[in-house]
Amino acid sequence: MPFLEGIPAAVLDILSFAVFVVDENRKPLYANASASALLGEEKAFHLDQAGRLRIAEAADDKAFRESTSALHRGPGARNTCLVPIHVNGGSPAMFAWISVLLLNPDSPHRSGRGSSNCFSVMITARTRGPVGKEVLADLFGLTLAESRLAECLIQGISPTQYAAQQTLSQNTVRNQLKSIFEKTGVRRQSDLVSLIWNVLAPAKYDA
Repeated sequence: MPFLEGIPAAVLDILSFAVFVVDENRKPLYANASASALLGEEKAFHLDQAGRLRIAEAADDKAFRESTSALHRGPGARNTCLVPIHVNGGSPAMFAWISVLLLNPDSPHRSGRGSSNCFSVMITARTRGPVGKEVLADLFGLTLAESRLAECLIQGISPTQYAAQQTLSQNTVRNQLKSIFEKTGVRRQSDLVSLIWNVLAPAKYDA
């Protein structure tokens, strides 16, 4: 997100969402006021002994590490990753939008170790309500049954939980999920969630 380089810290500090700039080792180079407040709470985020930004939930932290590694490999079609952030094992409480940030050689945020690759991490609150199965059906050509499953997946409900809630067989849910993957062009559940939130983010997020 190159615009960070042109915005004074005082402006970033009044934003309602958290903004981190981290180096390739996930060590914070900058945090606005909202990001500092999140760190102070030590519920969703903390710094480890090496000073790296970590997410409290192990699965989310793994996704965070994998996202920065994938983005660091070089430019490509996928230049932004989304990581849902859970608190105490519940549904996602917020989302981290991770983008490559190419810093100028004279940037005060450069780590000074020869690499110009850093990452902007924007933390936004989750949506106030469900996305809506009708919206998903229209966007991706899903059936209502498939849209209902997709809607639950992005709320953090697993396919197994969904099958139990809807009194469906695991095989039925697997077939629905396979059809969703084919229609949306993804291969994994995490990629499906990321795709949906990336499409809907402009209309759904406080940011």
